[in-house]
Amino acid sequence: MTLATQIASDIEQGVEPVEARYLPESRELEIRFNTGACYRWPVDSLQMQEKTADGWLDVSAPANEQLTNVRLWPHKEVVEFADIEQCFEVSALMRGQLGSKRWMQKLLS
Repeated sequence: MTLATQIASDIEQGVEPVEARYLPESRELEIRFNTGACYRWPVDSLQMQEKTADGWLDVSAPANEQLTNVRLWPHKEVVEFADIEQCFEVSALMRGQLGSKRWMQKLLS
């Protein structure tokens, strides 16, 4: 069993996020869990996209003011930057998936 599988399994078994917030000084998304664990992701590493007539396009990094309204969806499976309509699955973030395969290859190169 891989760590990613263990994380996804643990989330299903009662580990859940309880709070999400944006930290402007470090430009990080922080999620706290009911276990006391706290994880952070650099916002500029998250793939932000918008739908256009030609499909999904990556958008430039949002300003701090656009990122302050962060919320967990009611079932806590998704965290959303509400002002810019960008959503990320918590389990994907925990697996280290910050975007599409192409996005991840670009980040890691």
